[in-house]
Amino acid sequence: IARDGVPIYADIARLDCDIEAKLNSFAHLGGHRIFATLVHVPGESDRESNGRTVDAMRASLLDQEQISFGVSAFETRIVCRVLAASMPDFRSALVKLLATIDDGLRLPQIWRL
Repeated sequence: IARDGVPIYADIARLDCDIEAKLNSFAHLGGHRIFATLVHVPGESDRESNGRTVDAMRASLLDQEQISFGVSAFETRIVCRVLAASMPDFRSALVKLLATIDDGLRLPQIWRL
């Protein structure tokens, strides 16, 4: 991800070589088969609220027992990785995260079923 031509995020996670081993390794995906990395890059005026946004994102997922997640804030971005074993759990977590970032966000109809 780049802003004004300057890279601000590059994920080092790779699924190569022995993919099955990485899927089952606790250090990688811990047996989860569904995962995503969300990167939120707020505008200049929203950066001071990064800490509150991270706290809200974490709180929104605390009741999601079927997923694993991590949320971190860096200088200009918030990065969240979500791991799940089932699509319904995964979708529920993503909807909660996206609503936390932007409560006016209109998700596609299929996500609201």
